[in-house]
Amino acid sequence: MALYLLALCLPALSYRVFASCSSGDTGCLNTAPYPHLDQGLQSDSGWGMLLRGLLFGPFEGVFAGYANPLLWLGWLCLLRGRRRAAWCCLLPAALLALQSFALYRIHWPLDEGVVKRAFLAHFRIGFFLWLGSLAMALATAGHASVRWRAPSHQPAHTSRTPVDGA
Repeated sequence: MALYLLALCLPALSYRVFASCSSGDTGCLNTAPYPHLDQGLQSDSGWGMLLRGLLFGPFEGVFAGYANPLLWLGWLCLLRGRRRAAWCCLLPAALLALQSFALYRIHWPLDEGVVKRAFLAHFRIGFFLWLGSLAMALATAGHASVRWRAPSHQPAHTSRTPVDGA
């Protein structure tokens, strides 16, 4: 959980912002083949990505943000000792988290007029810590299920019977 909280505080991704140019805008200089004005590289923290993923992810076709509530529920199941329920939450969370890589293929609007658009440049340390926290939760659930399934190695009970002639 500490890894997850650290991931929320660190930069999660960097994206390049482009603004659409109008035909009369001389700032674009008509850069062929895409008449866009590059406004540089920006980054977003884990908190920003968490909120953006939960609120706007479905509108962009990316459901990776919904891995977070499943991760929280998986942690709760692990704390309560419900390993099967934890697996049922954490495995779909891991699959949803992998859908984050779909951000490479889409652009998302940064304003209401869709003048500014963002394109993913690369993931940063916060994203990988988030994936690591998810992997650690899965490993914990796996370790707990193996440990709880292991047969007990208690010594056999010996009965005390009186010895002949005693």
